[in-house]
Amino acid sequence: IRKEHETPITVIIGNPPYGANQKSANDDAQKRSYEKGVDKRIEEKYLDEKLFDAKRGNVNSVYDNYVRAFRWSTDRIGDSDGIVAFVTTNGWLTGSSFVGFRKCIEEEFLKIYVFNLRGDQNSQHWREEGEKVFGQGSKVGICITILVKKKIFKGKAKVQYAKTMD
Repeated sequence: IRKEHETPITVIIGNPPYGANQKSANDDAQKRSYEKGVDKRIEEKYLDEKLFDAKRGNVNSVYDNYVRAFRWSTDRIGDSDGIVAFVTTNGWLTGSSFVGFRKCIEEEFLKIYVFNLRGDQNSQHWREEGEKVFGQGSKVGICITILVKKKIFKGKAKVQYAKTMD
């Protein structure tokens, strides 16, 4: 385990589970608490009121498993060069509780590429957006996010954003 933790990781790719509003342990991708680990880092980095006005909105969604995956990946790459690429819900793009998350990744990465596939069934325009992203499997909007980290970079990330057509 020590050897694994000492081995540098430069690329992390995945489709982490998402489901901030789980109601019971019987739901898929049960949400657990990581108070001493990644949840503490989320609180420090994404929800610190001194850094960001992040008390707006439902902050429970900031502890969603896909956000935990972003935080864990960022910390695991550390100060090295690296790439994080995830397929996740697109709620973090505009959600008011994600202000701190958006500002933080903008500071921690050199480049951010977002491909907003949309398809949020709760949106009144989801049919015009191309309907559901994964056939009948998706009910929320989906995006692909690629974060590029350079250890020598200081400043704000260059953000490139694309969405499916209206």
